[in-house]
Amino acid sequence: RPHHISGPRRSTGRSHLGRDRAWPRQRLFIHPSPITIEYSELITLQLQLDLVRLLLSLSDWLDWSQHGITNHHKQVAFASLSLGKEIGLGHDSLSRLFKAASIHDIGAVTWNEKLSLTRFDLEHTRPHCRRGQYFVSESNLLSHLGATILHHHDTWSGSNPEGVRGEDIPLPARIIHLCDRVAILVSRDDHILNQRRSIV
Repeated sequence: RPHHISGPRRSTGRSHLGRDRAWPRQRLFIHPSPITIEYSELITLQLQLDLVRLLLSLSDWLDWSQHGITNHHKQVAFASLSLGKEIGLGHDSLSRLFKAASIHDIGAVTWNEKLSLTRFDLEHTRPHCRRGQYFVSESNLLSHLGATILHHHDTWSGSNPEGVRGEDIPLPARIIHLCDRVAILVSRDDHILNQRRSIV
């Protein structure tokens, strides 16, 4: 059963659970078996959750248009997460993939750029990709997403500005590119399952 985690008591050397053991370790009962983790790890986990919430809120701002909030970034993020799980990515890789997908077009700062990204066949994508890489590079929390954001519009066949092609394109960028293009093809006028044949 879960317990509220609080700071160490000064008056006694005992934890709030009443057992003689060092403070930083707390036992969390998570199905199917209890695990023991450091208090500092709890803080790190909370910070990561707060960062994800912040990025999802930021994605709403990125998706603001004359038609309201389109939720495009969230659609791409959750689709990328599902695809990443399907191909067996680990927890850390999935976390980085989800974060990058949540803000993949952060470098698109003008209405014309945002409008152009609603079309399936894209041109001149490199400026907003490079701008997005620069934006995240300024943050210690997000700088590791830079390569994914830079390459998320790279095509498998090549002809990309950095010269990378095929498997040289970072895997998270390839996943986001695929999910991004699928999201563009999905119509709001029909149930998504009815559009499978036309999309594929």
